[in-house]
Amino acid sequence: MSVKYIYYLPLILFCWSCAQQGSPSGGARDEDPPVVLESDPPNYSTRFEAKRIEVTFDEYIVLDNVNQQLIVSPPMEEQPEVKLKKKTMIIEYTDTLKSNTTYTFNFGNAIKDLHEGNKLQNFEYVFSTGDILDSMSVRGSLKYAENLEVPDEAISIMLYTDLRDSVPLLDIPLYVGRSNDSGVFSVNNLRPDMYKVFALKDGNNNLLFDLPTEEIAFLDTSLIVNADLTRQLLGDSIVSLSIPDTTGADSSAFASDSIAELGPDLNAIYIDLMLFTEASDIQYMTDYIREDRRKLELVFALPLSDTFSIRSLQAADESA
Repeated sequence: MSVKYIYYLPLILFCWSCAQQGSPSGGARDEDPPVVLESDPPNYSTRFEAKRIEVTFDEYIVLDNVNQQLIVSPPMEEQPEVKLKKKTMIIEYTDTLKSNTTYTFNFGNAIKDLHEGNKLQNFEYVFSTGDILDSMSVRGSLKYAENLEVPDEAISIMLYTDLRDSVPLLDIPLYVGRSNDSGVFSVNNLRPDMYKVFALKDGNNNLLFDLPTEEIAFLDTSLIVNADLTRQLLGDSIVSLSIPDTTGADSSAFASDSIAELGPDLNAIYIDLMLFTEASDIQYMTDYIREDRRKLELVFALPLSDTFSIRSLQAADESA
């Protein structure tokens, strides 16, 4: 071996040993959700007039199905537009805000970090157009009356100050929330008042009970949302609320599961709701099938017990 190769041998061995080193493990996996650093205007502002809200996080985020996850309470006529710019979430809307009203923007599970997908669950941005922030809450759980199972999808929780029983057929709610995958819900930042409470599996996402197949739940009495008055009425006891026997089941079997009580949080009232499908005798067409131009199949909601006729909406002189 020549002298010059012996001279370079230690250097070659040193470089080879460096190349054998393992890559850094990167440390433990990040399991923390994004953290809000600041909001403009600040969260929980009063005398609010802005049309644009910016919320800045400590890391880059993504929005998952935000148009379906975001709930604005009271509801707006037009859904706000939500977009991202670097680490900032921007919310813009055009609706005219109601005076002396507390608004809650609940993002459900829409916000998560970019790299690990950790979710910031139920982040709320809250403001009041008046001088005070309303702070009452209605919380509780939702089950099916038939089998006491938890619904496998989110159910809308709707509160009205209009105390008519028919109100969910006629108007959208004053306040709205949504149950989670455990059937638990919380409708926050309510003003003290008397409410009708409904839960609705909203088939067409219009906050109206307008489809025969939509499942519904309700309290058969008005709910007083007022901490001081509720404490006087309830004391330390639990008041049972009856459920109408609309499903044909024995309502007494689950009356004890339908309660209103003042919880450990003085500003929260807890209720349980039972979801059912209202029996309907209204006949209507649910679908049609036309795989062949010479054959039309019509599908109805109820069995056909009589004959029926079909007529064309096209004028007779145009039918040729």
